[in-house]
Amino acid sequence: MNGRGWQQSIGFVPQMHVIIDAILRENIAFGIEPSKINTQRVVECLAMANFLEVLDRLPGGLYSTLGGRGVRL
Repeated sequence: MNGRGWQQSIGFVPQMHVIIDAILRENIAFGIEPSKINTQRVVECLAMANFLEVLDRLPGGLYSTLGGRGVRL
């Protein structure tokens, strides 16, 4: 692997979580333009995170506003 090649094969996962003051769907698909979010993929990600029970209890479901740092979660 060349000098820069290894950099393309690693990722950084910070230990501090970030929840923005937006809806759950936008927080899960962070960085993707809202009109381009694949809702089915968001639900799949929530299932992998064992979050579907929580999702079912949120009044707006995927469209529930979380508030900054998730204060409404």
